[in-house]
Amino acid sequence: MKRPLALRALALALLVVGAACSDDPEGPGTVDLVIRAPVPLGAAVVELVGEGIQGMEQPAVGWSELVPVVPQGSTPVHRVVVIQEEPGELTVRLRVTDVQDVRPVTTVVEATDAADEPVTPLSQVEVVIRR
Repeated sequence: MKRPLALRALALALLVVGAACSDDPEGPGTVDLVIRAPVPLGAAVVELVGEGIQGMEQPAVGWSELVPVVPQGSTPVHRVVVIQEEPGELTVRLRVTDVQDVRPVTTVVEATDAADEPVTPLSQVEVVIRR
């Protein structure tokens, strides 16, 4: 049995409207850079290699800095330095050109725990971009 043309048109219209009303933002905005480890962190330095990073907002508690470094060829390189008063998961908000297309390569350069002791090995420190 064939479906009436009007029913197919209605289904297509609902699909288009649903896609247009998506909750996924696009374009300029902010994303959270989250740095976490098995132990509470007091500070960290993370290198970000990739396009689209425009700046950073200061965290509510603590201090942070986004430092541009010499690019690798034509690819921008930044270092994020975060010091937090209350040890734990470190979070900073990055301003980006497109919230759906920011995918920097991240490398933890240094991290310290609540007692300001180096976290080793650095491979246990995880960096996540949260939209």
